[in-house]
Amino acid sequence: MKPFFSIITATLNSEKFLRDNIESVKKQTFQDFEHIFIDGFSNDATVEIIKEYQQERGESKVKIFKYPPKGITDAFNKGIQHSEGVYLFFLNSDDYFYNETVLEIVYKFLSKNDDYDWIYGKVNVVKNNVSLGIWPQKTIWHQNYKTLIGKWLLNVYNFIPHQAVFIKKDVFENFGYFDLNLRSAQDVEYWLRIKDKTKWTFFDIVVSNYRV
Repeated sequence: MKPFFSIITATLNSEKFLRDNIESVKKQTFQDFEHIFIDGFSNDATVEIIKEYQQERGESKVKIFKYPPKGITDAFNKGIQHSEGVYLFFLNSDDYFYNETVLEIVYKFLSKNDDYDWIYGKVNVVKNNVSLGIWPQKTIWHQNYKTLIGKWLLNVYNFIPHQAVFIKKDVFENFGYFDLNLRSAQDVEYWLRIKDKTKWTFFDIVVSNYRV
Protein backbone atom coordinates (compact mmCIF):
# COMPACT_ATOMS: atom_id res chain seq x y z
CA MET A 1 0.00 0.00 0.00
CA LYS A 2 1.30 3.45 -0.89
CA PRO A 3 2.36 5.71 1.96
CA PHE A 4 0.33 8.88 2.19
CA PHE A 5 3.41 11.12 2.22
CA SER A 6 6.85 10.87 0.65
CA ILE A 7 9.28 13.22 2.40
CA ILE A 8 12.23 13.97 0.13
CA THR A 9 15.52 15.27 1.53
CA ALA A 10 18.61 16.05 -0.54
CA THR A 11 21.93 15.77 1.28
CA LEU A 12 25.54 16.71 0.58
CA ASN A 13 27.81 16.91 3.62
CA SER A 14 24.77 17.81 5.70
CA GLU A 15 25.82 16.47 9.10
CA LYS A 16 25.58 19.85 10.89
CA PHE A 17 21.79 20.12 10.87
CA LEU A 18 20.59 16.75 9.59
CA ARG A 19 19.68 15.34 12.99
CA ASP A 20 17.24 18.22 13.52
CA ASN A 21 15.56 17.28 10.25
CA ILE A 22 15.37 13.59 11.13
CA GLU A 23 14.20 14.07 14.71
CA SER A 24 11.38 16.35 13.56
CA VAL A 25 10.20 13.61 11.18
CA LYS A 26 10.52 10.82 13.73
CA LYS A 27 8.40 12.74 16.24
CA GLN A 28 5.43 13.24 13.92
CA THR A 29 2.18 11.97 15.38
CA PHE A 30 1.16 10.79 11.89
CA GLN A 31 3.51 8.09 10.66
CA ASP A 32 2.16 6.99 7.26
CA PHE A 33 5.15 8.24 5.29
CA GLU A 34 8.43 7.24 3.72
CA HIS A 35 11.53 9.39 4.11
CA ILE A 36 13.71 9.43 1.00
CA PHE A 37 17.28 10.75 0.99
CA ILE A 38 19.14 11.62 -2.20
CA ASP A 39 22.79 11.90 -1.25
CA GLY A 40 25.54 13.37 -3.41
CA PHE A 41 28.28 11.09 -2.08
CA SER A 42 28.79 12.96 1.17
CA ASN A 43 32.22 12.54 2.77
CA ASP A 44 31.26 13.60 6.28
CA ALA A 45 28.96 11.76 8.73
CA THR A 46 25.78 12.38 6.69
CA VAL A 47 25.35 8.84 5.38
CA GLU A 48 26.19 7.33 8.76
CA ILE A 49 23.46 9.44 10.39
CA ILE A 50 20.92 8.37 7.75
CA LYS A 51 21.87 4.70 8.09
CA GLU A 52 21.40 4.85 11.87
CA TYR A 53 17.94 6.28 11.23
CA GLN A 54 17.29 3.58 8.62
CA GLN A 55 18.32 0.78 10.98
CA GLU A 56 15.96 2.17 13.60
CA ARG A 57 12.94 2.61 11.32
CA GLY A 58 13.52 0.04 8.58
CA GLU A 59 14.46 0.18 4.91
CA SER A 60 10.85 0.48 3.76
CA LYS A 61 10.44 3.63 5.87
CA VAL A 62 13.82 5.28 5.34
CA LYS A 63 15.43 5.02 1.92
CA ILE A 64 18.78 6.36 0.75
CA PHE A 65 20.00 6.66 -2.81
CA LYS A 66 23.42 7.96 -3.84
CA TYR A 67 24.12 9.87 -7.04
CA PRO A 68 26.91 12.17 -8.23
CA PRO A 69 25.95 15.68 -7.12
CA LYS A 70 24.32 17.68 -9.90
CA GLY A 71 22.49 20.30 -7.86
CA ILE A 72 19.31 20.47 -5.80
CA THR A 73 17.01 20.37 -8.84
CA ASP A 74 18.43 17.06 -10.01
CA ALA A 75 18.26 15.68 -6.47
CA PHE A 76 14.60 16.68 -6.11
CA ASN A 77 13.77 15.02 -9.42
CA LYS A 78 15.50 11.81 -8.39
CA GLY A 79 13.56 11.89 -5.15
CA ILE A 80 10.33 12.16 -7.11
CA GLN A 81 11.33 9.20 -9.26
CA HIS A 82 11.96 7.02 -6.21
CA SER A 83 8.86 8.16 -4.31
CA GLU A 84 5.78 6.04 -3.79
CA GLY A 85 3.64 8.40 -1.72
CA VAL A 86 0.39 10.05 -2.76
CA TYR A 87 1.64 13.49 -1.70
CA LEU A 88 5.26 14.63 -1.86
CA PHE A 89 7.00 17.05 0.47
CA PHE A 90 10.53 18.45 0.07
CA LEU A 91 12.22 18.95 3.44
CA ASN A 92 15.71 20.40 2.98
CA SER A 93 18.45 18.78 5.04
CA ASP A 94 18.87 21.85 7.26
CA ASP A 95 15.13 22.44 7.70
CA TYR A 96 12.75 20.67 10.07
CA PHE A 97 9.03 20.39 10.83
CA TYR A 98 7.54 23.20 12.89
CA ASN A 99 5.98 20.85 15.43
CA GLU A 100 5.00 17.21 15.95
CA THR A 101 1.45 17.47 14.55
CA VAL A 102 2.13 18.96 11.11
CA LEU A 103 1.64 15.78 9.11
CA GLU A 104 -1.44 14.78 11.10
CA ILE A 105 -3.13 18.14 10.52
CA VAL A 106 -2.25 18.17 6.83
CA TYR A 107 -3.41 14.56 6.44
CA LYS A 108 -6.82 15.37 7.94
CA PHE A 109 -7.23 18.36 5.63
CA LEU A 110 -6.18 16.52 2.48
CA SER A 111 -8.30 13.50 3.31
CA LYS A 112 -11.37 15.74 3.32
CA ASN A 113 -10.19 17.86 0.38
CA ASP A 114 -8.53 15.38 -1.96
CA ASP A 115 -9.61 17.32 -5.03
CA TYR A 116 -6.69 19.67 -4.42
CA ASP A 117 -3.60 18.78 -6.43
CA TRP A 118 -1.37 20.74 -4.07
CA ILE A 119 -1.55 23.00 -1.06
CA TYR A 120 0.86 25.42 0.55
CA GLY A 121 1.20 26.72 4.07
CA LYS A 122 3.68 28.91 5.93
CA VAL A 123 7.26 28.60 7.19
CA ASN A 124 9.01 29.90 10.25
CA VAL A 125 12.14 31.66 8.97
CA VAL A 126 15.10 30.91 11.25
CA LYS A 127 18.60 32.39 11.38
CA ASN A 128 21.14 31.36 14.00
CA ASN A 129 18.33 29.55 15.85
CA VAL A 130 16.34 32.79 16.13
CA SER A 131 12.97 33.17 14.43
CA LEU A 132 12.81 36.07 11.96
CA GLY A 133 9.06 35.63 11.54
CA ILE A 134 6.38 33.60 9.79
CA TRP A 135 6.05 33.78 5.99
CA PRO A 136 3.84 34.32 4.04
CA GLN A 137 1.93 36.09 6.79
CA LYS A 138 -0.08 38.78 4.96
CA THR A 139 -3.55 37.82 3.79
CA ILE A 140 -2.80 38.96 0.24
CA TRP A 141 -0.46 35.98 -0.15
CA HIS A 142 -3.14 33.50 0.93
CA GLN A 143 -4.55 32.56 -2.45
CA ASN A 144 -5.98 29.64 -4.42
CA TYR A 145 -6.57 28.51 -7.99
CA LYS A 146 -9.93 30.26 -8.16
CA THR A 147 -8.59 33.75 -7.52
CA LEU A 148 -7.38 35.65 -10.56
CA ILE A 149 -5.27 37.93 -8.37
CA GLY A 150 -3.49 34.91 -6.90
CA LYS A 151 -2.53 33.58 -10.30
CA TRP A 152 -1.40 37.03 -11.40
CA LEU A 153 0.63 37.69 -8.23
CA LEU A 154 2.66 34.55 -8.84
CA ASN A 155 3.89 36.12 -12.06
CA VAL A 156 5.55 38.94 -10.14
CA TYR A 157 6.38 37.48 -6.72
CA ASN A 158 6.91 33.99 -5.35
CA PHE A 159 4.83 33.81 -2.18
CA ILE A 160 4.82 30.01 -2.07
CA PRO A 161 7.72 28.46 -0.10
CA HIS A 162 8.44 24.93 -1.30
CA GLN A 163 9.22 24.03 2.32
CA ALA A 164 5.46 24.34 2.96
CA VAL A 165 4.07 22.64 -0.16
CA PHE A 166 2.39 19.24 -0.29
CA ILE A 167 1.86 18.12 -3.88
CA LYS A 168 0.43 14.99 -5.46
CA LYS A 169 2.95 12.84 -7.28
CA ASP A 170 0.43 12.69 -10.11
CA VAL A 171 1.12 16.36 -10.81
CA PHE A 172 4.74 15.60 -11.69
CA GLU A 173 3.67 12.66 -13.82
CA ASN A 174 1.21 14.85 -15.70
CA PHE A 175 3.22 18.07 -16.07
CA GLY A 176 6.83 16.98 -15.84
CA TYR A 177 9.50 17.42 -13.18
CA PHE A 178 11.51 20.44 -12.07
CA ASP A 179 13.47 22.11 -14.85
CA LEU A 180 17.04 20.78 -14.79
CA ASN A 181 18.26 23.93 -16.53
CA LEU A 182 17.55 25.84 -13.31
CA ARG A 183 19.88 25.50 -10.33
CA SER A 184 17.72 27.87 -8.27
CA ALA A 185 14.13 29.13 -8.41
CA GLN A 186 13.10 25.79 -9.88
CA ASP A 187 10.10 25.83 -7.55
CA VAL A 188 8.96 29.24 -8.82
CA GLU A 189 9.08 28.06 -12.41
CA TYR A 190 7.08 24.99 -11.45
CA TRP A 191 4.31 26.95 -9.69
CA LEU A 192 4.03 29.15 -12.78
CA ARG A 193 3.89 26.09 -15.02
CA ILE A 194 1.03 24.42 -13.17
CA LYS A 195 -0.93 27.27 -11.58
CA ASP A 196 -3.54 27.41 -14.36
CA LYS A 197 -3.78 23.64 -14.82
CA THR A 198 -4.18 22.35 -11.27
CA LYS A 199 -6.30 22.90 -8.18
CA TRP A 200 -4.37 24.47 -5.33
CA THR A 201 -4.97 26.48 -2.20
CA PHE A 202 -3.40 28.10 0.84
CA PHE A 203 -3.81 26.10 4.06
CA ASP A 204 -3.25 28.10 7.22
CA ILE A 205 -0.61 26.09 9.04
CA VAL A 206 3.07 26.66 9.80
CA VAL A 207 4.70 23.64 8.21
CA SER A 208 8.44 23.90 8.72
CA ASN A 209 11.32 25.84 10.19
CA TYR A 210 13.25 27.21 7.23
CA ARG A 211 16.89 28.02 7.94
CA VAL A 212 18.21 31.02 6.04
